[in-house]
Amino acid sequence: AVVGAPGHKAAKPKAGSAAFVFERLAGGVWKQTAKLTASGVTAPDWFGESVAVLGNRIVVGAPTAANPGGAMGAVYIFERQVAGQWKQVSKLLRSGKGAGAGLGHRVVTAGDWIIAGDVHWLNPHKSNGTATAFLRKPGGAWTQMQTLAGADAGTGATTSYSGFGYDLAAAGKWLVVGAPGTPAKYSSSMGAAHFYRLSNSGAWTHTHKMNGKSYKDMMGHNVALTTDEAFVGSPGIWGG
Repeated sequence: AVVGAPGHKAAKPKAGSAAFVFERLAGGVWKQTAKLTASGVTAPDWFGESVAVLGNRIVVGAPTAANPGGAMGAVYIFERQVAGQWKQVSKLLRSGKGAGAGLGHRVVTAGDWIIAGDVHWLNPHKSNGTATAFLRKPGGAWTQMQTLAGADAGTGATTSYSGFGYDLAAAGKWLVVGAPGTPAKYSSSMGAAHFYRLSNSGAWTHTHKMNGKSYKDMMGHNVALTTDEAFVGSPGIWGG
């Protein structure tokens, strides 16, 4: 189990945020076995705002990490070594137009893929938002492959202030991206969930969109996915 602690030692400006690793011992007792930090990370970076685990790989989001050019957000990858310790092996940044408003707000793993939500860290529901897909290539290098921007099926129009990327879930070749601020006017955020499928060509393809049904449903605030079912939260509380 991995538990993010983005505000860890926040009272000390030079102290870093963290993510804690717990393992279940014989008899069912859980014990902390590691504390993950990243070089150069400080508490305001919110390292640990999101975490994901797949086998011997841990992914940690730091959505307010400052990067060159004023971009914000980063995703850190740790892998378990032969001796059992966890080692940072990569740091992912988003490139391209509008890069880095809050990369790592949410992270999810799908095989050799990592998908990271990128929504504005201060006003996530009022952010257009994206989800960036990174693929691990042979040899271990990670490459940014695709940026999903919440295009509406059949129109190609991107919804402003949708909060697209606020939450993510993946299972098999399916990905669900929550956009709780949809439609454009945030005062009427019915919300939506966007579904993508990984094609044989290696691209995430938008297949359909589920919309909230009433005023301020905030559908897509939280999402979960199994191989056969999708669960989409609709708390209906934002601004209410």
